[in-house]
Amino acid sequence: PATGMGCGSGVLGLTLAAENPGWHVTLADVSLPSLALTKENAARIGITNATFVPSDLFQHLAGPFDLIVANLPYVPETDRAELSREVQHDPDLALFGGNDGLDVIRRFLDAVTGFLTPGGRVALEIGLGQAGEVARLMNTAGLGEVEVKVDLSGVARFPAGRRA
Repeated sequence: PATGMGCGSGVLGLTLAAENPGWHVTLADVSLPSLALTKENAARIGITNATFVPSDLFQHLAGPFDLIVANLPYVPETDRAELSREVQHDPDLALFGGNDGLDVIRRFLDAVTGFLTPGGRVALEIGLGQAGEVARLMNTAGLGEVEVKVDLSGVARFPAGRRA
């Protein structure tokens, strides 16, 4: 089983479900409107191997999961004025993660290993300049083999690790 945490419109989780029809994918979000949009998108593309759970991180999830993919709020409050007009239309709940952008990610990493199978993997999306601290937090949380992949612009954007 896999989960898409902070699923938003469902892009990551629904793609996992579509590309892996033998998997069961749980999509979770604290925002009920986001979860409703994810369900609508799943119905439009015929996804049948997914469930949808309103949850503040792991609050209402049982686990364990083989893979957890999370797109959590990571924008620092101090960057609010610099966001593009398009991004400013997103709800604050989906964007801002405290002064350094990592408040929600810290909470997530504090709990994640308890929801991963042995050898299970976790992958995140993060903001500019956060890779070093997030990799350190992942190691502290008990994740090994931590790697950070870059996006198409060369920004270290996607840290991933494995539970021992």
